[in-house]
Amino acid sequence: MGNKFTYACTNCGKRFDSDAIHYLCPDCSANFPNALPPKGVLKTLYDYDSLKQKGITLSQLKQNHWLDLLPVNDLKSLPNLRIGETALYHFNKLGNEALNFDFYVKDDSQNPTFSFKDRASAIVSAFAKEKGIGTIVTASTGNAGSSLAGICAAQGQKAIVMV
Repeated sequence: MGNKFTYACTNCGKRFDSDAIHYLCPDCSANFPNALPPKGVLKTLYDYDSLKQKGITLSQLKQNHWLDLLPVNDLKSLPNLRIGETALYHFNKLGNEALNFDFYVKDDSQNPTFSFKDRASAIVSAFAKEKGIGTIVTASTGNAGSSLAGICAAQGQKAIVMV
């Protein structure tokens, strides 16, 4: 997984390999332990040039469920549920009124917990599964918490949701 992306500190620019779990730059967060917002937040840098050199196209990325960009190594780590690939509806009028712009509605109510949040929860769960993490903790007052709980239940993982 280390060659898919790296992390870079938004404060000092130091880079970190993606094989280890990082949340903040250890140097910047240690130098500013009580900073709000936190110092040393990491951003993800993708190696798009490597993908181009390998000849990976957008259609191949889609066909492979974006696995070349996601922090997951094996599709088998994802929950055995139908997540994503939901209907996209195009409307050219509302009621009897014609629209002079493109209007689309994505129907993510077809996901397991009826939310678009299932997409992210599936990746979090798969990442944790590959790292041997059996419990995932999140803060949520709504769909993110119920989504994570549902996905974790399907994966045999424990979800703790702080409200």
